[in-house]
Amino acid sequence: MSLADALKGSDSWDNRLCNLIKKYSSSSSPGATFVNEYRAIVSRASEQGSISSEDANLLLKARSLVELWSGTPAPDLKAAWEQWLSLYETGKDRLPASVLECFLRRLPRGETKGIDWAAFLLGCSEKWVIEGVLRLLKPADVNRIAKAKPTEFYRSTLFDVVLERPAYKCPPPLWKEMGRGHARPADLRPAEEVVVRCYTANRKEGDKHLLATLAQTPDLRKPVLAELLEDHDAASRFCRFLVFDAPAPGSRGRKGKAHPVKDVLRDWMEVCENALGREDPTRRTAALVFALIRLSPLAARNGKSGRQEAPDTALAARTSERKILQALRSAEQQGASSGGDDALVVHGDELFRAVQEYLRGLPAGSRSGQDSPQRALRYERYMGRKEVVLQLLAALEECPGDSQLHDELEVVLFNSGVRMLGSEGEETEFDVHAHQPEASGILPGDRVRITRPGRALGEGEEQVVLVKAGVLPA
Repeated sequence: MSLADALKGSDSWDNRLCNLIKKYSSSSSPGATFVNEYRAIVSRASEQGSISSEDANLLLKARSLVELWSGTPAPDLKAAWEQWLSLYETGKDRLPASVLECFLRRLPRGETKGIDWAAFLLGCSEKWVIEGVLRLLKPADVNRIAKAKPTEFYRSTLFDVVLERPAYKCPPPLWKEMGRGHARPADLRPAEEVVVRCYTANRKEGDKHLLATLAQTPDLRKPVLAELLEDHDAASRFCRFLVFDAPAPGSRGRKGKAHPVKDVLRDWMEVCENALGREDPTRRTAALVFALIRLSPLAARNGKSGRQEAPDTALAARTSERKILQALRSAEQQGASSGGDDALVVHGDELFRAVQEYLRGLPAGSRSGQDSPQRALRYERYMGRKEVVLQLLAALEECPGDSQLHDELEVVLFNSGVRMLGSEGEETEFDVHAHQPEASGILPGDRVRITRPGRALGEGEEQVVLVKAGVLPA
C-alpha cells in the first residue's frame, strides 16, 4: 500500500504515525512533543499486538532519522540514503510499506554522486519505492541509467514508473532496445503499450523512432498498431506521417535496405479491418486511419499528392464493401440514423458490388417477377391496407355521384393514400399492370387512350394498383 492510500484509510496506528512524520518540521515542531507523540503511537501499537516488540524497537530507533534529515544544514544525501536503505532492508517484511515510504519521502535532497542508483532502481520491483527515489533524481539521471543499461532498463519496473510521467522522453538507445522485439516480464506493461507510450511522449522524433521500431519487429507490429488505435490523436498523427512524410515506396535507407512503410500500412489496414468488424471502442479511430490510407494516393498536402500507394487493394475493397453492407442493413432495421458515423472511402465498383449484395439479400415479394426487391417489400406492406380500401371502393361504386356519402368516401380514400390512376382522355403506353384493355389486339408498349380512370394506393414506384384504368387504342 502506498503512503497516499494509507492516509486515506482508517485512523490506524500506522496512519497516525505517517501523519506525524509527514507534518514534522524542526523549525515549527517542538522536539519533545514530536518524541512523546511518536513514542506513544508506537508503544500503543505494540501493546495492542499490531507490531512485535522488535518492530517497535526498530521504529523507535528510526525516529531520530526524521529529526536528523530535517535539520539545518541538510545532511549528506549519501549518508541519509544508506540509513534509509538499512531501515528498508530490515523492515520491508515486517513494517507497513506506508511507514517505510513516509521515511523515504523525508530524505533530504542533495548531491546524488557516489550513490549507485542504477543497481538499486533496476533491481527494485516496488513502485512506491521507485517513485520515492525518483523525487531525488533529475530526468537526466534517469536517462543516463537508460543509456548505460538499455536492456535492463527495458525489462525493469523502473521503466513502467517513468512512463507514467508525461514529460518523459525516451532516449534513442532505449528505442533501439525496443526494436529488438523482446517480451517484457509478465507483471509489467506489455511491450506494445510501452512502445506507444514512448511515441505519444515524443512528438518531435517519435514518428521516425516508431517507424524504425515497427520495421525491426514484424511480430510486434500488429499489437503496437492495435494499441495505437486506443489514442485517437496519436494514431491520426502517425498515419499522416506514413502517408505524407515517410519515405516513398521503393526508396532505400542509408544501409541500402528498402523502407518498410508499405508493409506497415498493410498490417495497419488488417488491424483496422478487425476493429471495424466488431463493436470496438477504437472503431472510429480505425475508420479514420483506414480512410487516410485509402485516400493517400489522391490526398494532397501543400499541392503535392500523398507519397504512398494503396498497400492492399483487395483488402481495402473487402473491408469497404462489408462496411457499406453493415450500414445499409442497420439503416433498414433501425432507421437511416443508425447507419453509424464511421468514415468510409470507397471506389465506385466497390459501392456497386455492396449495393448489389444488399439487394440480393432482401426477401422477394409476391406481386410479380418483374418487381425489384424494394418494391416487392413495399407491396407487401400495402397488402393489409388494400383489403380494406377495396371494400370502400365497392361501397363508393354503389353511391350516387352527387350524394354526401359519396363525397365523404372520396375524402376517406384520399386520406388513406388512394389516388386516381390516369385521367379520362389521357394518352400513354399500355401497361398490363395498370390498364384494362376494352378492345382486343392491344400489346404492351402500344399507345392507348384512357377511357375510365383507375385507382391506385400510393404514388410513383410505391403505388399498388387497386382498380385498373380502362383503355382503348389511341
